[in-house]
Amino acid sequence: MSAARGTSPAFMLYAFDLMAKRDYRIMTLAERGLLLSMWCECWANKELPSNKMELGALLGKPDVENTFTPRVLNFFETTKSGTLISPDLESYREKVLAQRAGMSEGGKKGGRRRVENERKSREVSSPPSTITQATLNGCESESESEKQSLVTATTPDDDW
Repeated sequence: MSAARGTSPAFMLYAFDLMAKRDYRIMTLAERGLLLSMWCECWANKELPSNKMELGALLGKPDVENTFTPRVLNFFETTKSGTLISPDLESYREKVLAQRAGMSEGGKKGGRRRVENERKSREVSSPPSTITQATLNGCESESESEKQSLVTATTPDDDW
């Protein structure tokens, strides 16, 4: 797994949006294949070399020169360091990271809320402190003297 990826193993490719772009529609099949290969490389490693020879070596296709056309380059920007990036993929990456951060924060907030609610629940409704209370609740049909004998039998002695 590439450290640069860090967001997701895949990116969304909306066929309708892609087919609606004139630059894509007029590409040859070889140009379209190169574009998709370049996008995959950009997703995994964020950038590509702008040199045709280096790009061909990186993609394992030395004949990139014939398909590395302005139509393909229209989908990329050249950085100050001379590499190529895909603005569309970088925008999508930012959305994925923001969504992931929001989900993480929501999970943390929910966890804190759950812990706080459990703490409050323990403070408000503490369990009976002795067996006496539990025993008396179940003995409502017994006489007062029987209840009193239960109380004295289950109350702990001070000698303990």
